[in-house]
Amino acid sequence: MTDLANRPARRRLSWINITGEIAGLACLLFLIVCLAAGYAWIRQSRVQVTAGLNETSAEAIVRRGSVLIGLEETAAVWSGRLAAGEASLADYLLRLFVSPDYLARDPTDEAFLADVWQVLTGAAPEESELASAANALLMSGSRLAGLNDLLQRHGYSASLPLPANATRLRTLALADGRPADGSEITGLMPITVETRLTGPDVCFKLFVDGQMRSVRGAEAEDPTLMNTSTIEWDTRREQPGRHSLALLVLTGDGRGRWLDLDEYTVPRVTILQTGEILTAVQDWGKTAWYLLPVQDSQALLTILPAGQSLDLLMLDLYGNRLAETQSAAGQLAALRSLTEGDSCYVKVAAAGKPADQQTAAYTLAAAYAIASPPDEPERLLSVLAADGDEVLIQNESGQKSWQPAADFELQDPTARLSSLELILPDGRTAAIAQAFDPEDVLYGLYVAADTARLQLTAGTMEGSAASLEISVLSGQDKTQILTAGQPVPLSPSVNRLLLTVTRFDGSERVYEVNILRPPHAAGYEQILDPFPQPYRSPLWLLHVQHPDWQFQAVTPEVSWAEFIAAQDMKDFSLVDSAYSPGWVEPDSPVYDGTSWKAARTDVIEYFADPRNFLNDVDIFQFEDLGYNARTHTLEGISAIIEDSFMAAGNGKNIDYAAMLAEAGQTAGISPYYLAAKIIQEMGRDGRSPLAHGQLTGYEGVYNFYNIGSKPNPDVENGALINGALYALYGSEPEMKEITEAEEIWLLPWLTPERAITGGAIWIARRYVQVGQNTLYLQKFDLASDGGYFTHQYAQNIQMAWSEARTTRQGYAGLGILDEAFIFQIPAFPDLPNEPTLLPPK
Repeated sequence: MTDLANRPARRRLSWINITGEIAGLACLLFLIVCLAAGYAWIRQSRVQVTAGLNETSAEAIVRRGSVLIGLEETAAVWSGRLAAGEASLADYLLRLFVSPDYLARDPTDEAFLADVWQVLTGAAPEESELASAANALLMSGSRLAGLNDLLQRHGYSASLPLPANATRLRTLALADGRPADGSEITGLMPITVETRLTGPDVCFKLFVDGQMRSVRGAEAEDPTLMNTSTIEWDTRREQPGRHSLALLVLTGDGRGRWLDLDEYTVPRVTILQTGEILTAVQDWGKTAWYLLPVQDSQALLTILPAGQSLDLLMLDLYGNRLAETQSAAGQLAALRSLTEGDSCYVKVAAAGKPADQQTAAYTLAAAYAIASPPDEPERLLSVLAADGDEVLIQNESGQKSWQPAADFELQDPTARLSSLELILPDGRTAAIAQAFDPEDVLYGLYVAADTARLQLTAGTMEGSAASLEISVLSGQDKTQILTAGQPVPLSPSVNRLLLTVTRFDGSERVYEVNILRPPHAAGYEQILDPFPQPYRSPLWLLHVQHPDWQFQAVTPEVSWAEFIAAQDMKDFSLVDSAYSPGWVEPDSPVYDGTSWKAARTDVIEYFADPRNFLNDVDIFQFEDLGYNARTHTLEGISAIIEDSFMAAGNGKNIDYAAMLAEAGQTAGISPYYLAAKIIQEMGRDGRSPLAHGQLTGYEGVYNFYNIGSKPNPDVENGALINGALYALYGSEPEMKEITEAEEIWLLPWLTPERAITGGAIWIARRYVQVGQNTLYLQKFDLASDGGYFTHQYAQNIQMAWSEARTTRQGYAGLGILDEAFIFQIPAFPDLPNEPTLLPPK
């Protein structure tokens, strides 16, 4: 608590004139006039007004009073009222000597009496001349008695009525807890005063920049005890900028105390409407303030991913903290709170400062979440509420409607982690699989056998509005609740680290990290040990997701550098420059069609590195493509070719599903793979004329797998023509004769049945049965037979990735993703430490 009883005045403020605020005058009269019975305040002064002063005397007295307080603006008004008899001299002197400008001087009683004498006479008094007034003041305890005595002594008949027991101020102090000098203040700022009085007659006035803003009386029933009174500053009435505050305390004895307070800044506040989405730019080192609406006792603000971290604070009307959060760069965040009232304040500050940036840009939404139509990802719509599978959408014009959540891409920070990181004992960050994404709740980690503990760091998107509970379920089925900062203990075998994020309304989301510390109870580490360390965490996660999947390591006999150098030769690896120009090797010629050019080296490195595809979608490029009667069903084939030119009801009365089933069984190869291969080569809509026997000059010739379709840039449709020639005559079309060895491929391919089955036999004999039994190995030839890299099925660098996704989609549609698939994965021992990132298209 700060004692300000002897604090000197720092700023002279304007004296309230007769046109001042009614509340201030009422409080003044309230203090100086009191009925003896019950101490009820009298609302008017009851000053006896006789004939007015002569004009000369009135002007002289008022001039001396104005000089005393250093304020002469109101002198003419008061002298006129005194001369006209509209106000008494006592009334004028009362206002003069309880004005802020006078009380700010903190005068003693002796100085007060001398000042009254000086104003009345224009001369300094002798000590003896003040004796009578001093005695009256002493006997009554009120300065009003001394003022009356001096008025009567100088022949003025007007006098001020005295309260029976004048209230005096014994002690005065400001309570601790006020904001520091220079702070930014929004809403209402309470100023609490601690007083000890002799009675109840006290008045508190708050001044801002010399103007009275609010006034109130005492609160205590027993003012003789130490009591607190609070007066509020409503910053909503102020202009943005710096303001000086002062407090005037008046008591019924005619005394008062002026307290200079600190200076504060009222920031400029931007008002947000419900559902409004606002993009803002502010200077680094500056803060921005917003007024956020409260709906149904909920204050909801969503912060879209920004280019820098942001510190955000939510305050109620009195500056009390409701919530806070920090949004990481590129990460969604939110402020949430249950609160009363109709609005609250939000403070935004950019965290840190990049050397090359002077401003920070971000987007705020006064909403529960953000939605975007899938075909308009840049369009942002507010989500005001959610109910089951529906969300309440507000569009740009403010219209609201309930719509299916599935129709939108949602950015929802509710009960979500913003970060998740595990630190190994040596200080390195553990490579959790998969890379953290707030929407993914399941993760995996494989650690060394001697790793007994990990350090966890995690945050929530909703910051302080969400709670985070951390627990570990060990291999011994023991659950341990962890406190913030406590290491995560690891037992041998499986440890399930659970992070439960609970929103303020009780909704929750559970994140799970399955950690394998060898030895595994069932010996599963023996499956993972043949793989390099970076493979083990993602493969362990895949095992957690799909326990029946089987993983086999295939160790290439060539180095990674040699492998990439071979794939980077001329037309070995192509990309469609019309679709992804950013992936094209500079100055590459067109090798196929009108837009297929050589891929950049880093693009090749990305698609060749198995570590980039160890997830439950892309893993299927490593699927063993052998035929499996239990897995490969007619229903499954139909699901894969659905929405393609081969789907049932294709208009040509061709049962492609049955053809593919027969082809797979005959060739000993997965018909799912064959279906995906045809869609990849012919296009889902069958745009290639070889899918329909309609290539000009080669009508009736089919080649569904583009076998032999080598590029020939010198001839229009050169690749298609080469494919048609292969379908007619095999590998040596210039001889126009099918060899005995090629007859097994059912050449020539003059019907869809022969082309699909014959091509399947060709693929099986040429690839699957010679060690290229996965999509990856067909694109990237690592089989030693015939020489490395010499027997690659396709030039498209995305072939394995694209066909695997088509196959996996079909499996998912059938609900067979948990079948016992076998995956053969190249395990390069000399991979770079980190996978190459895919450049922008």
